[in-house]
Amino acid sequence: MPVHRFDYHGGKAINTVTWNHSNAVIASAADDGRIVLSHSESAKLLGVLDDPETITPINSIAFTPQSDLLACGGQDGCVKIWDLRKKEITTRFRNHTAPITSVAWNGMDSHIASASESGDVILHSLVSGVAVANFNQKGSRAIK
Repeated sequence: MPVHRFDYHGGKAINTVTWNHSNAVIASAADDGRIVLSHSESAKLLGVLDDPETITPINSIAFTPQSDLLACGGQDGCVKIWDLRKKEITTRFRNHTAPITSVAWNGMDSHIASASESGDVILHSLVSGVAVANFNQKGSRAIK
């Protein structure tokens, strides 16, 4: 029997889920293009992040170590950085040509790595707002 059951995505497939640094918040993302923030102990809905530009399935999400920013990547190949205090997207990295399968922050919150179905890994700088490295190998396969 589960402790809590979360169903804030209206029955859409949930593709990823993660805890924040204090384990107080669970973020989930789904085919509906929404990121849902829920309290981990009460299952109370804390907020929903909706991209005003596009609705696209989200495949991966990651909090920064301080949980003030959240990165997501999805079917549109765009890495989006959400400011959780303002509940708005502050940065978009549009360097992938295929759907994103994974996103991860470095320990200093200054860079984010993203992987895609085309097999590339791109390192993005939050400071400069541009991609600083592409680790694509010819003939590489998707990182899932």
